[in-house]
Amino acid sequence: MQPSAEGLIQKLRGSKVQFFLTDAEIRLLDRCDYPFPDGKAPVQCRLAGVELEGFEAYTSGNRSIVLPHGQGWFKAKAIGIPHGVSQPILKGDRLHSYFLSSDRIGSGTLIWGFLQLEEAENELRWMQQIHKLAPSPKPVGLGVFRNVIVKDFKDRIHLFEYLKGCNAERLSEDIARSGRSIDAASVYSLQPTDVRVDEVLYGLISPELQNAIGFHEGKDHLKWLGSSCGRNLRLLHDSNILHGSILRYGGVMTNSHVANHLVNENGTWITDFHMAEAVRDERFKEIEIECLTYVMNPLESAEKIGRSRFKPKASPLIYAFHEQPPSSYIFSQFEEYRPVSAGEDLSAAFIDGIEHGYFRSKVIHVEAKLRRELLQKAVHLKHELWKTLNLPQGMQRGEAIIRELMAKKGPRGQERA
Repeated sequence: MQPSAEGLIQKLRGSKVQFFLTDAEIRLLDRCDYPFPDGKAPVQCRLAGVELEGFEAYTSGNRSIVLPHGQGWFKAKAIGIPHGVSQPILKGDRLHSYFLSSDRIGSGTLIWGFLQLEEAENELRWMQQIHKLAPSPKPVGLGVFRNVIVKDFKDRIHLFEYLKGCNAERLSEDIARSGRSIDAASVYSLQPTDVRVDEVLYGLISPELQNAIGFHEGKDHLKWLGSSCGRNLRLLHDSNILHGSILRYGGVMTNSHVANHLVNENGTWITDFHMAEAVRDERFKEIEIECLTYVMNPLESAEKIGRSRFKPKASPLIYAFHEQPPSSYIFSQFEEYRPVSAGEDLSAAFIDGIEHGYFRSKVIHVEAKLRRELLQKAVHLKHELWKTLNLPQGMQRGEAIIRELMAKKGPRGQERA
């Protein structure tokens, strides 16, 4: 792996987070792809009554880590929570966490910080199948934590109400007394990068964009980027596979968004298959391509432009695995929308690319040198934007918050009166 690849991740994710190795059942497809000792699995948690050596890796979302391995990156998905009051607790040799029965994440039921064993097994199966069909991470295996003690809650709101004022000792005792036993799991993979497409797009909403990237070069890069993501999704749909979209709460909870595509100078990779399933309703293919144009997309007016290209089927629910309540877009019908600003022109170029890649099954050609330069500049712009807005460097996304902060500040980051 080139040193510059880790430099990009470091700029995007900031300081590394701590994790520990604990006993677990390890199921591997190829032992050489797994960087840890036999019978040991990474976990992010608080320790209670046990001392373990700490290790460090970059965060990838709030419950996963990545670290350099071979020519790429090893990802351990769903290994706990890196910090905060909701961290799972490792007491002796038993993990303690929480089970949410009706939350607006994924299928709605989850073990906090981990996957249910059936979910992990399902994701690994889909990862194996999709890796043969489309650019995507290489499956490595599973880590299984037997007899995790969980305390039940309806959703995150009830969980965090409970956690207020609780210390670690009281938590572990309460969970042990009133909790139940369940098997939890993590999923492991290898991938060429962990830079997410939405992270690149955040760089392109920076006020400094015009000083760093030529407008036409930026549009060309966005068309390439969009076309590569669109083609990835088409490869799944042509094989009768959905990235993952389900009807919930009057809208759609979807995995088909730009945060679930990885990018480096060589291409893009579609990722995260915990919701993948066979196509049972062809309309969901249309929903997924529409969602890909604007869900998690911070480019200017991306929702208006994306919806104007399609007949809306449902209002996608935007969700993330963090401690704040989820938000949703209000369903509305848009007439055809024409860009009226440079920022909207960039959004239209990206969406043009998605349509080209999906409907023509082709990736728009852009010289490798330009792809490399624009990727590096976009990552730098996002890094500087986060500094200007005083955001935590490890914060990967948050479109509404960022737009609000940008509206309050002048072009050089000065607070407006």
